[in-house]
Amino acid sequence: MGLPTVIILDEFQSSPYFRLEELGPGIYSQISEIRGNSILSSIFVESCDPGATLQVNYYDTTTGASSGERYDLAQHDLITDADVGGTFRILVGKIHRRVVAEVIITGGNIKFSVYATAVTSTASDIDSALIRDGEDYTDPEDQAMPVAYLDEATQQLFFVRGKDGAIRVTGTGTKGLPNSRVVTLATAATEYSIVFPANCVSFCVSNENTNCKFQASWQIGESATNFFSIKPGQTYREDSLIATNLILYIQSNKDNSKLTIVEWT
Repeated sequence: MGLPTVIILDEFQSSPYFRLEELGPGIYSQISEIRGNSILSSIFVESCDPGATLQVNYYDTTTGASSGERYDLAQHDLITDADVGGTFRILVGKIHRRVVAEVIITGGNIKFSVYATAVTSTASDIDSALIRDGEDYTDPEDQAMPVAYLDEATQQLFFVRGKDGAIRVTGTGTKGLPNSRVVTLATAATEYSIVFPANCVSFCVSNENTNCKFQASWQIGESATNFFSIKPGQTYREDSLIATNLILYIQSNKDNSKLTIVEWT
């Protein structure tokens, strides 16, 4: 006995979308009407030809189905012959009432099933991500809420990453050993440019002189009019930089004034 054309799932009701059977290459679909706001979807794989793949997607439509409208909701990870014997589970949210389960098989035959339950809240996915401090990690069951940042230049979102126990605060890596240099400003009341490395994440500029003052600005031509001062014995420092093409414009009130610069990349 086959499945109905449209499977109706009330709250907490379950049904197979695809019974456990072997199917060959092709695209298959099953329509369902959901009376909840999420679907818990499970795939079980009993056997798979070498090189075959299985992709299960979920999508729905509103009023434009006849015009080709398709709103992709979620998809399982691609399943291969290495996944035989496994059960794979996701939560599908943001749905309207009628949801289509789409199965795409390539490269050979696969014996599998897709089973679904209508649930009332995506909070179950948040609950499953909660962990206790110091507990062991279990792959791939354990989950976590990702922290992401927006790269304004590319308008892409990226996960915040870590390495060797430290969170990376720039896109290039953790802070390494510093480089130091001494810059001499030969002529007083003359603006000079200090160019920092493209991957500079932190620096400090020290005035170790006893009788001169520096005037600095991040805008070219403004070290004499719109500046901040670095007085004798003072150090100017910046940390957690993400800028590129970083140039400090600076001048002194004395000839042959020396600046000590320490920078990290």
